[in-house]
Amino acid sequence: MSAPPSPHPQQPQPAPSKPRPFTVSEVLSQVRSCLDDNFLPLAVKGEVNDARQPRSGHLYFTLRDRNSRLRIVCFRSTLERIPHRMRDGDELVVWGRITAYPATGNVQLVAEGFEPAGLGEAMAQRERLRRQLHQEGLFDPRRKRALPPFPRRIGLVTSPTGSAIEDVLSTLARRYPAAEVLLAPARTNGLAAGPDVAAALRALDQRGECDVLLLVRGGGSREDLIAFDGEVVVRALSRCQTPTVVGVGHEDDTTLADLVADRRAPTPTGAAELVVPERGELLAELRARGGRLERALLERIGRERRRLDAVGRAHALRVPELLVASR
Repeated sequence: MSAPPSPHPQQPQPAPSKPRPFTVSEVLSQVRSCLDDNFLPLAVKGEVNDARQPRSGHLYFTLRDRNSRLRIVCFRSTLERIPHRMRDGDELVVWGRITAYPATGNVQLVAEGFEPAGLGEAMAQRERLRRQLHQEGLFDPRRKRALPPFPRRIGLVTSPTGSAIEDVLSTLARRYPAAEVLLAPARTNGLAAGPDVAAALRALDQRGECDVLLLVRGGGSREDLIAFDGEVVVRALSRCQTPTVVGVGHEDDTTLADLVADRRAPTPTGAAELVVPERGELLAELRARGGRLERALLERIGRERRRLDAVGRAHALRVPELLVASR
């Protein structure tokens, strides 16, 4: 038996209304606002890939791990404040903010800074070593030895292929060509350079032929100069019996090696200028001293001549009988 008809027959449901279409720009603007509002500044670690820097000066690259990639942009104004440089294959820690670029729809990180992965731990190790060395008194100014004023033989520890060796040798030759230079070549870039530098310092110091030792390297990033913050180099410097001068990096670079050495120079050229006098200044000083000596001799001769003249005019010498009578 069929069911009786319903007293309220079902009404046909109206078709759902279609959502208002957004433009692509509106969607991506909403995505960007959502990212900007909900993501705090963060740090991301990964491998650099596809790095490029067009004429605008901005830096673009991809940071990737095994499964994913993230586009990075570092604007020129930010890049100018970052001491580190990078290339494809480097492991970096990049910090900044996540956003979207509406023109392409790409999610990207706008970098506010970056550094090599592991550099943070390296800086922490440096600070621990600095405190230890300070407690041992290795930074005490009373440990600093005077440099010889006229070194006959200068020991030089540096890379044989870098710009630093050219700067030092040309400065020494110009200022004080009488000095002989003994070179102990060593790697000076990166952490692996530490044992090389320490061995070169020990070799020159143990020869006992040098009046002063120079340890120099041109400028670079913090990771390039990291060997000069290492304990093996600092200990080798502190144990040298020969006075030491360190000139590493640029004027604003200061390493633990700088603090332990007898003298610190802002650059390799400055280190060379510290250890030798300037030939022109020496000649000028010799001429000045020669002039003072000549004037002193002439004054002495004049005094003695006046005394002799006074004796010659004495009355007793003009009348010899007075001398006989006085006896």
